[in-house]
Amino acid sequence: MALKKLRISFDLDMELLAKILTHTNTGMKIDVFGDQPKPPKLLAAPREGRTPARILILQHLAKVEGCRPNELRDICVAQGHAPTTHSPQLHGLLSTGHVKRKDGVYSLTAAGKALVNGQG
Repeated sequence: MALKKLRISFDLDMELLAKILTHTNTGMKIDVFGDQPKPPKLLAAPREGRTPARILILQHLAKVEGCRPNELRDICVAQGHAPTTHSPQLHGLLSTGHVKRKDGVYSLTAAGKALVNGQG
């Protein structure tokens, strides 16, 4: 089996590389990697004027006796959130004990009511 491709990696000063490339016409592929690490990607800042989905859910559940997830999804979407935002928010509120679920209907617990009223 004949060798079709060989990849060689070595460090060169930019000045030396420029001299090599000016003296000869080679069909080489050059990949350049910098010494500095990439800066981390930052998460987008929350949009101004948009109420967080968690707050929207708590406020709505404080007004009603209970509601289904589809109703909470519609409320979140109406405020500019993604259609899937309500699900992780509900899970977080369930795990902290602020919301309870019975037969697919979500309602506030005593801790959730205290949180909405500013006592929690």
